[in-house]
Amino acid sequence: MRNSGYSQLNPKKLHKELLLQKTDTGRVNILIDLSTYYSNSIGDSAIYYSKQALELLKNKKDKKRELWAYRVMSNGYFFNQDYNESLKYIFKSITLAEEIKDTFEMAKSYQFAGSVLFEISSEEKSMSYLRKAQSLLLSKPSDEILANIYNDFAYIFSMKENYDSSLVYQLKVYEIDLRSKTELNEENLATDEHNIGAVYFHLENYGKAEEFINKSYQRRLKLGNTQMQLSSLNVLNAIAIRKNNYQKALELTLQASKIAHQIHSAKELATIYNRFKLIYYNLNKYATSYNYSDSEVIAVRRMQNEEVTRLANETEAKFQNEKQGIENRELLNKNLLSEKVIKQQKLMFVFITGALIVTITLTFFVYRGFKKQKANNFIIESQKKETEQKSMIIEEKQKEILDSIHYANRIQKTLLAHDDFLKNNLPEHFIFFSPKDIVSGDFYWATSTGSDTNKIFYLAVCDSTGHGVPGAFMSLLNINFLNEAINEKGIKEPGKIFNYVRERLITSVSKEGQQDGYDGILLRIDSNSETISYAAAQNSPVLICNNQLNILDTNRMPVGKGEKNEEFKTYTLNAKKSELIYLYTDGFADQFGGQKGKKFKYKQLNELLLSIHQLPMSVQKEKIREAFLNWKGNLEQVDDVLIIGIKI
Repeated sequence: MRNSGYSQLNPKKLHKELLLQKTDTGRVNILIDLSTYYSNSIGDSAIYYSKQALELLKNKKDKKRELWAYRVMSNGYFFNQDYNESLKYIFKSITLAEEIKDTFEMAKSYQFAGSVLFEISSEEKSMSYLRKAQSLLLSKPSDEILANIYNDFAYIFSMKENYDSSLVYQLKVYEIDLRSKTELNEENLATDEHNIGAVYFHLENYGKAEEFINKSYQRRLKLGNTQMQLSSLNVLNAIAIRKNNYQKALELTLQASKIAHQIHSAKELATIYNRFKLIYYNLNKYATSYNYSDSEVIAVRRMQNEEVTRLANETEAKFQNEKQGIENRELLNKNLLSEKVIKQQKLMFVFITGALIVTITLTFFVYRGFKKQKANNFIIESQKKETEQKSMIIEEKQKEILDSIHYANRIQKTLLAHDDFLKNNLPEHFIFFSPKDIVSGDFYWATSTGSDTNKIFYLAVCDSTGHGVPGAFMSLLNINFLNEAINEKGIKEPGKIFNYVRERLITSVSKEGQQDGYDGILLRIDSNSETISYAAAQNSPVLICNNQLNILDTNRMPVGKGEKNEEFKTYTLNAKKSELIYLYTDGFADQFGGQKGKKFKYKQLNELLLSIHQLPMSVQKEKIREAFLNWKGNLEQVDDVLIIGIKI
């Protein structure tokens, strides 16, 4: 988010001014300033002060200040990542701005609504509101709002991996900031240059990327912002790695490491240790690389502890801010004492203090040497014991959590399609299944209905919302609903089965607006009619026939709550002997790796399947495993991976 001046507000000064302010209008202005200050650091405090402002505005017809309060409250909820509440209050701000026909305020609220809508996956609506804001400024230009709008456009295009368009808008932001004369100009220019460099990095124009990141780094050195300097060094480091200049990457990582240690950031240290590990590995210093693996694990643990501390500090800060008013009133009452009495008290205090200092100082220096060593020994011993206790607690908790997850894994495996059952119904097939964590959001499940002479076999390959433990919970729920639809309700067509499961998911887990469910494919093989039909949500089956690869049709919507709520289609194949069908989730295609650290992508995955489809199924599985591990290399696995191949 661009710096809009909130950091220049002084909360202590504002609290004092609030006490001395006699008019409601003045108090409202100060409360909105307080809310603005906290809107990008402590969301709960921002919400608290904006609510106080709205309370004072209850019986007043001051729509302009009311819409300010709603907008800054929306910003507080946005910081807390409560996007539905954020959207609710920014729409209230928009309504009031439209009522008073204030073009400037309408543009600001439209722009922020665009930011919120993008975070809740309403991309088209987000772009619509940003364009509304932009059109309002044609008659009444505002560089500040235009820069925010262009910045949002750049961010959206970047998230869509449309880096050419992202660059166009980021350069527009830069152009505005270059002609700006505000106090925040240097900070915004440093941010612009960093963002432009990052876009050039994605476009693989490493020369331009390095040029702009270096500019940003030099500005941040002058500003003394160590956290942002660290961000610039990390990108310069990544550029050096892409250029295979590991010696330069090592120098940059050493610089970054010094800053991370200075600011005591376990999160940054975890990233830096990972870079050291990669760099030393490529410099053929394998022992050093391995040592940094241990350092990375320690930093990750410390980062988890810091996150708990951060949440506690935010709660404490909220309490202290609400308490500040009481403390300031007490301070004000003390200031009401007469100046004469205060002066007398000061003189008396100085006299007594002086006498005490002379006496105590003499005693202190005699006693100090003895106590200092004793105290230091006690502190060291206490810290050692405390560290040992914390390490034991962490290890015990980790063991408990891992034991629970391993037990959950055993439960999940019993619900996946059993090998013997699949062999009886699919004589020639393979399954490549690589969960990101111990338990998985991806799952494969099978069942059959009818008799031996008229058997109908169903196979589902699905990707539930999330991965790890949350994804595993969703996979168990999805399996249950599929089983219910086929074996209890007797629904036969794959499309209708998906329709039923979607309704069950919406009534069960989507009551609060969550969009939980799965993407996937349900295959139905009828042994009597020798036909294959299927339903597909987002994922497409792949059919290989006569050395030609065909990507089959799919419905572009998930099984669960989404923007579309159409009926799922049932597609039918006239499959022939020796043809192959491949069903997969998005994990392999989305995996980062290779020499440039990019995604594998679907096109390359389909080319791999076409190149190996004539091999025996067991060999195909090993080829896919090798390709995945070679691509991933030392990088982290980003998602669950599931591919099933079937020879008809």
